[in-house]
Amino acid sequence: MFGSIYSLSRHTPANEIRSILREHFACIRLQRADAFSDSTQGRRELRNSARKLLYAIEYFKPLVDYEHFDKAQGSLGVMIQALGEICDEEIFIKSLTKIEPEAPLGLLVGIKRLIEERKSYLASLVDNLASLCDPTFQFLEATFLTGLDALQLILGESVTLNQIACQIISGCLDDMTSASTALYRPSKTRTSHRLRISLRKLRYALALFSSYSETDLRALSTELNALHITLGKLRDCDLKLNTLGDWLTEHHAQIHTRADMTSEWQAAVWLMADIFEGRPKRYRNALAAGQDLLASAFASRVANALVLPSVVEEVRTQIADSSRLAIRTNQELRT
Repeated sequence: MFGSIYSLSRHTPANEIRSILREHFACIRLQRADAFSDSTQGRRELRNSARKLLYAIEYFKPLVDYEHFDKAQGSLGVMIQALGEICDEEIFIKSLTKIEPEAPLGLLVGIKRLIEERKSYLASLVDNLASLCDPTFQFLEATFLTGLDALQLILGESVTLNQIACQIISGCLDDMTSASTALYRPSKTRTSHRLRISLRKLRYALALFSSYSETDLRALSTELNALHITLGKLRDCDLKLNTLGDWLTEHHAQIHTRADMTSEWQAAVWLMADIFEGRPKRYRNALAAGQDLLASAFASRVANALVLPSVVEEVRTQIADSSRLAIRTNQELRT
């Protein structure tokens, strides 16, 4: 039987939110050196930590008044994108290296050249990483972090973080539920990626607020792992196809004009077909994981682990009222 996280009480919500944001930045600070020391694992950990801080800001932004949230979101977005491009390129190179021994002998030279070309591009991304990320570090440490004492809860201190947690988790659950129909559109790669993002946000919200719960929200979070992993493999497959498609498109005019089927071109065409051939299996795995989650009544169990709907609706109403008041105030200031 699931408990309710509404029954618990903690420190004032504003202080708890400040503490959560500071702890997240502390993780980013610790991982900075590894990420810039040509460590693949270090970059992935920094990317995950930056995502968690970004998600925490997204969770709390409708609930608090803090002037630096918008810029923090933009700065973290730049960092996450830069790290993501590197991670995606590393996955692509690793995939080509793994496929190489299985390729026809006549394509080996072309595949090797493609790998060297991608490694050179990866090196340029890594070289530019610090210049892209340093402004984010500087802003977070010099402005965002030091100004957190000014953060104010829009709803007032009468609302507990337990109620806020329920509202956030409930919202993430609604987003995941509405996005889950992407599983029935196998050719819609963007919608399946949005589903994966919604899964990630729900997983993190459950883990983040687990300490405020009488039940094990982390256990619920782990139930999302299978679908998240299978969607990740499907996403990796789509990114590889996109990368090869971009390369072939870039070189198409040259091949069309000269009718010179270079070794790299032949390798890229073969790789495109080979990788695409494996996509249906990855889609079937994601679809099966989604059906398992649906059959387990996951959404209902998460809802039961939270609070009575009336409490969540009460917080939602207060948030909506506060938002309308802020909009009306801004309109009055403009006039």
